[in-house]
Amino acid sequence: MQHSSLAHVRLRLGGALAALLLFAPTAPAASIDYVSGGAVCHGQAACGLTVDGVLVTLRAQPADTRLWWDPEGLDGIGIHPGSYEMDEIEAPEWLAIEFSQPVLLTAVHLTDLFYQEVSLWGFSASPAYNECGWYTLNGGPALDFCQTDPTELQVSALGAYMLDFGAGTLVTSIGMSGYGATWYDGNQYAIHHDFSLARLEFTAIPEPVALSLLAFGLGVAAWRVRRRS
Repeated sequence: MQHSSLAHVRLRLGGALAALLLFAPTAPAASIDYVSGGAVCHGQAACGLTVDGVLVTLRAQPADTRLWWDPEGLDGIGIHPGSYEMDEIEAPEWLAIEFSQPVLLTAVHLTDLFYQEVSLWGFSASPAYNECGWYTLNGGPALDFCQTDPTELQVSALGAYMLDFGAGTLVTSIGMSGYGATWYDGNQYAIHHDFSLARLEFTAIPEPVALSLLAFGLGVAAWRVRRRS
């Protein structure tokens, strides 16, 4: 009986939350361009920018690294020192992105994620490869991604890539990094899986809905406590 009552409470709370999400006024989509506007983050351990009332904070990890902006205005934000290139992100570095309130994440745009490099430096053994990385949402499991566009070559393109979240995924934090260096030919040469953060796109959730998300979690937690007691 208690189990069915708990399910009933969850159903009612979930229905109320869905109604709020459906009928609440929708905020316009927000965007932060780190290619043209990332200079304020250059050399900082952490950098916060506020858009539509949402504070978005970038943090360079591990703790002894810094955010690094491409002064040529082509790529965006990377992490330095320690990476193959200062304005890119590759393991063991990783970028933490934090939102001051829940948002609907619609897209993360990257640059410097290239499709292949064949004898780019004149090494006959240089293999073709697609650069890859990983990301997490809200501290969840790591999800992989790789460049799939054959036109995004290092010698002729920016290595543009978009993580597309469609109509939006509810997030408060993102973590991401490139795979790092892969050595070949007797460890004489390395190919590097890295990228830069170019732009974030998201929609701020109206405050009543954000509070309802919190209330939903607290309501279920309180019911569980009462059930156990």
